[in-house]
Amino acid sequence: MYDYGFAWRILRVSSLTDKIFIKAQRIRTLQQLKTQRIGEGQFSEFIGIVNYCVMALIQIDEGIADQPDMSSETVLSNYNAQIGDAKSLMQNKNHDYGEAWRDMRVSSLTDLILQKLLRVKQIEDNEGLTLVSEGLAANYQDMINYSFDYIDYPVRFDRIINDNLRRIMNTPIENLNKWLNSESVQYILSYNQSRLINMQMPNQIDYIDKQIHG
Repeated sequence: MYDYGFAWRILRVSSLTDKIFIKAQRIRTLQQLKTQRIGEGQFSEFIGIVNYCVMALIQIDEGIADQPDMSSETVLSNYNAQIGDAKSLMQNKNHDYGEAWRDMRVSSLTDLILQKLLRVKQIEDNEGLTLVSEGLAANYQDMINYSFDYIDYPVRFDRIINDNLRRIMNTPIENLNKWLNSESVQYILSYNQSRLINMQMPNQIDYIDKQIHG
């Protein structure tokens, strides 16, 4: 929050929604194109979504200011309170739904955030009125938790690797050979091989790190 300063206190909630939409749309574009021209990857964009969601929740609770009006201590206290509320919501949902979200693809989390943003925009267009759906705050809390799901992705990535290794070890050799020689797997292997062969070692390390951490 210190990086942003406190000028965001003058922003309307709809403006923050648009900022989140831009970040979520960039994440989706990166996932579809597999390449990027700007140094910041998906990881930093998800962190940005968390911060903007917290800002929106503070604006909902405290109202819009004409000038920056909060001390660093007040902002930090509000930030921690909002993150705490979002975490409690996630824990309650985990109790009811289990932790099936841990097996979700990152692309699915991105789509869910974009879906939430479309809902939020509709609610904002209706001046905050809803008939049966959740209000603005609940949607921002969900987007925080979807983003944290990705931020925790390196741990999930390691678990996925171990699960896949276990499956491979338990797969009959004839089935494994059939899978490895399939057209889709051969295409992926060939594509990755050509990219790595033409890449200098330091760049290879950076590339692999980005694939894992965004």
